[in-house]
Amino acid sequence: MVEIKEFLNPKSMMTPGIAGGLTVSISLPIAFEFNVSFKWIALIVSLLFSLVTVLQFADVKTNILKGTYIILNTLIIFSVSVGAGINIDRPPMFPMQSNSHRFDSNKNTPLFSSLFSMSAYAQSNPTIESDQNEDITSDPKEKPDEREIQKLEDDLQREKERLKQEEALIQKQKEEIEKYRIMREKYDKRWSW
Repeated sequence: MVEIKEFLNPKSMMTPGIAGGLTVSISLPIAFEFNVSFKWIALIVSLLFSLVTVLQFADVKTNILKGTYIILNTLIIFSVSVGAGINIDRPPMFPMQSNSHRFDSNKNTPLFSSLFSMSAYAQSNPTIESDQNEDITSDPKEKPDEREIQKLEDDLQREKERLKQEEALIQKQKEEIEKYRIMREKYDKRWSW
C-alpha cells in the first residue's frame, strides 16, 4: 500500500517538474522550426519520459499497474510542460496594441494632423470670406497677384507631401497587420491539436 508520505515529498515532486521542463525545452524548438503543434510533440515526449521513468525505476509487478503509472505520469508531465510552454510562448500582439502611441488622440496621427492643418490654414487666412465678397465686384479678367499664386502653390505642395506621408504610414500599418496575421496563424497552429 502506498502511503501519502511517499507521494508528497520533494523527491517524488522533482520528477514531473524536471521532466516537464525538459519536455518544453525539447518540444518548443521543434514546434517553432517545423511549424507543427506543440501539444502533440509535448505529449509524445511526455510519454517517452514516462516510459523511461516507469520501466526503469518502478518496482511494479503487474502490467495493468505499469500502464496506469505510464498514463498518469504522461498526463502530469504533459500538463507541466503545456503550462510552462504557454507562459514561454506568448501570443503575438496586434500592432495597434504594441504601438499604441501612434494611435493616441493626443498625438498627430494623419487624421488629427489633417484636421489641425485645416484649422491652422483657416486661422492664417481669416480674409477668405471678405475675398469672396470682393470677387463679386472685382473684374474677373484681373490676374491674381504673384504672391497669392506662390502661396497657393506652396500650400498645394505641402498638402501633397502630407498625403504622401499619410500613404506611407497606411502602407506601413498594412504591412504590420499582415505580419501580425502570419505570426498569429503560426502561433495558433503551434497551440492547436
